[in-house]
Amino acid sequence: MNRIILRALVVLILVPLLGLTMLSIPSPVAAAAVLAIAPDDPDIMASIDVQTNIVSITSNGGATWHSLGVPQDFEGEAAIALYDIAISPESVGIHYIAVAGQEPGPKANIWYWKYGSFVPAWYDTSDYDGFAATSGDFSVASAVAFSPAFPFDQVMVAVTANWDGGSGNDLIYFEIFSFNQKYWNQEASFDNYPVLIAGDDGITGLDSASIDLDDGYLGWDEETRIATVDLIVLGDADAQALSGCYQLYDNVVQICSEEPLPDGEIEVGGDAYPVNKAAILAPWITLAVIIITGVIILAKRGQTQS
Repeated sequence: MNRIILRALVVLILVPLLGLTMLSIPSPVAAAAVLAIAPDDPDIMASIDVQTNIVSITSNGGATWHSLGVPQDFEGEAAIALYDIAISPESVGIHYIAVAGQEPGPKANIWYWKYGSFVPAWYDTSDYDGFAATSGDFSVASAVAFSPAFPFDQVMVAVTANWDGGSGNDLIYFEIFSFNQKYWNQEASFDNYPVLIAGDDGITGLDSASIDLDDGYLGWDEETRIATVDLIVLGDADAQALSGCYQLYDNVVQICSEEPLPDGEIEVGGDAYPVNKAAILAPWITLAVIIITGVIILAKRGQTQS
């Protein structure tokens, strides 16, 4: 009986290990429209395949990629479109990966993955209190970014838009999320958030958006909350005229350019090294050793008593 239990445990442990090693995939960068690089480690990159909505990650400069699948909530409702991706600086051994897009509806959502966590999984943030992008009939999250001081302030920001056909709820927002409190905007004690960037009854979405946070940005200090947002707005002529560059000084919005900044290509940094499978599998191996050792001890005790 002990041998049967031992074999079963070995199978249960080895299957996830083998499954993890088989997640290696060809480089998705050629098919990806969006790529993010960790600000504190250029070898850590994540990409979106916009055709499949699959997110992939590499920790060795692109030598080996691993699929994180399609972002989804705990009920299995998956993303239907993804537009932006960001990686946080390391915080307690974890890099957060956030992706902005839409779930069925279409409704705006921002999902995140804790890379380096012992039990990594996708989490969605649209159900947390204070998220403004769900007030219209339709909505989208088009850009996402982490505070450069993320290890200290645990803050993420996003550009979202609502529209419902000209009822006065066709609005573009700059929103802020606290990972410490798991709330958005005012609910997380960020006064005067979300920040209204622009609004017009003719808005029908965002073609693209980007966020650039000031190097001194600190989530809990309103005097340092400086951001630049670039928008390309979809809709009628009045809505499209809202496209351009906006400078945000906390909750004060100013136009900084009449034309949207040109799309820039992200240079992939870091050298390619052989994949460090030991680092990826270390938590599983440790767990396997602990469980197998415990089973062996129990089996020996059983033999001694018999």
